[in-house]
Amino acid sequence: MAIIFDINERGELMVDAKTLTVEAFYQLYKSDKAPNKLNAIKLLKYVFFMGDITEKNPHRDIAYHLRESYAKKDVFGDANHKFSKKEQEMIENAIQWYYTLNRDCVDRLALAVNKQVDQITKLLEDSEEITVKNYRDRVELLKDIKNILISKTQTDDFVEKTKKKAKTKGNAARSPMEMGLILTQSNDDEELE
Repeated sequence: MAIIFDINERGELMVDAKTLTVEAFYQLYKSDKAPNKLNAIKLLKYVFFMGDITEKNPHRDIAYHLRESYAKKDVFGDANHKFSKKEQEMIENAIQWYYTLNRDCVDRLALAVNKQVDQITKLLEDSEEITVKNYRDRVELLKDIKNILISKTQTDDFVEKTKKKAKTKGNAARSPMEMGLILTQSNDDEELE
């Protein structure tokens, strides 16, 4: 079951009933007692920014180690926003469920590669200046990075092709039954023969 969060043209998160059938999202939503559910919507938007890897998420290309502060700044207006203990637990649970429901093995592969590239970038940003003494090590590192980036490009291409194959006419996502995740009575009968 894929959970799709939609952000409208005003930057507001649109929550549908399907999203709220997942207990982790429903807990965030019902924790806000205000009629307009403004805080709940903000918390769910934060979950979207932290967990979504699709092109709909404007935060998807922010370096992994910076994503939290940028998401907090965007949603709450403060990069150092503090969650209550209860909010933190609900958010962590919701992000985990978002990952679980929206990522297959191909998505997880792409995410792992992106995270590695972010870590290498951070290492380079935080490392010492180039000197004559460490020049050769830096050249070797850059060669390794070139190979990693080639692998990332190939992985991204593979993910894109795989995702396109998983779509049907009209760019609609395939249902769990079409993907063979849910067996019909006739499928059950065929397997028994």
